Amino acid sequence: MGREGDLTVLPEFPSPKAVEFLRHVGPLMSGKRVIVATHGNADLDAVASALLVCELARAQKAASCCVGVPEGPSRASREVMGRLGLSLPECAMGEDGVDTVVIVDASNWSQVGLEPALPGQASVAVIDHHEPGSIASSSHLAYVDPAAPTCVELALEVAIAGGVEIHPPLATITLSAIIDESGAFDRTSARTFIAAALLLSSGGDYSAALAAARAQRSEGVDLRLARLKAASRLSISRACGDLIVVVTHVGSYEAEVARSLVSLGADVAIVVKGDRASIRVSRSAVERGVSASDLAAYLAGKLGGEGGGHRGAAALNLYIGQSEEEASVRALNLAVAYLGSKCR
Repeated sequence: MGREGDLTVLPEFPSPKAVEFLRHVGPLMSGKRVIVATHGNADLDAVASALLVCELARAQKAASCCVGVPEGPSRASREVMGRLGLSLPECAMGEDGVDTVVIVDASNWSQVGLEPALPGQASVAVIDHHEPGSIASSSHLAYVDPAAPTCVELALEVAIAGGVEIHPPLATITLSAIIDESGAFDRTSARTFIAAALLLSSGGDYSAALAAARAQRSEGVDLRLARLKAASRLSISRACGDLIVVVTHVGSYEAEVARSLVSLGADVAIVVKGDRASIRVSRSAVERGVSASDLAAYLAGKLGGEGGGHRGAAALNLYIGQSEEEASVRALNLAVAYLGSKCR
C-alpha cells in the first residue's frame, strides 16, 4: 500500500507475460489446424479454458480448432454448457494433420492421452496453473503460473490480448470456472478479481455462474456412496508425529473423496482409482512444508507413472499393472517414509 491518499496500482491485465505468449502463439495458429487438449473428465476450469483458446484460434484466423478430452468433459460441465447453449467442438486425441496443439489445465502428458512426440511434429504450447511438469519441459511455448488460482484466468488473459470478444455465455461459464476452481474466491489474487470484474462487464451472469459452480460440487447418491465405500477401505498412519496420512481406493470420484477425507481430519489423503490417484493435503500440512505436487512426483517415480499439481492438491497417473489394493498399500508406506524426511 502507498501513503494515505495514494492509489494502489492494480496489476496489468493482460499481463506482459500473456501478451508475450500471444505474440508467439498467434503465428502458430494463423491458417493452421489447432487442437486444444486437456485432462480427462474435464471440469469447468479445463472446459472454459479450452473454449477460450478455441475463440483465440478463430480470432487468429486458424483454419480450424477442436478440443480433445480423454473420457470427455465431466457430467456437471456438460450440464452447465447445455444450460448456457455452449458446446465443445470435440475431436479425437492425436488426430493426423494437426499443426498446433495447445494444452490447458494439465501438467503431464499422461493426463491428456498424448505422447511428447506428436504426429507430424506439431508445435506445442501450454497454458497451465500447476507446477511445471513433463508438458512444459517439452513444449515450444509455455504460459505457466503456479501462483494463479485458476487456469481459466490465464487463458482469459491471452484471449483478451488476442482481441477475443467475450460474449455473455462464455463470460458466464468462465466466471463459473473461477468461482469453482478458487473455492468461491477462497484461493485468489488481485488478478482473479480483475478477471471476474471483466467477465461481469462482458455480460457474465453472476447468479447463473454461482449456481453452475455449486452444481459442480453437488452431492448426489453416487458421490455419497463413493465416500462411504472409501471410508470402509481406509488405511491410516501417522508421519512427523502428528500428521495423519490416509489411503483408500474407489471406483469413481477420487478427487472429491480425497477432498472430503481432508475435511474429516486427514492431513494427507491419497485416493486410488484404477491407474490414477488423487492427493489432497491440509493447510496445516502445507504450512509445515508438505507439497501434494512433490509427493505425487515422488510416488510416480517409485510406483511407475507421472504426477504433479499444486501444493494442496495433485494427481498421479500409474503406468504399471497392479491392483488398487496393492497400489494403496505401497502408496501409504512410501508417503509416510517420504513425509518423515520432508515436513518440519
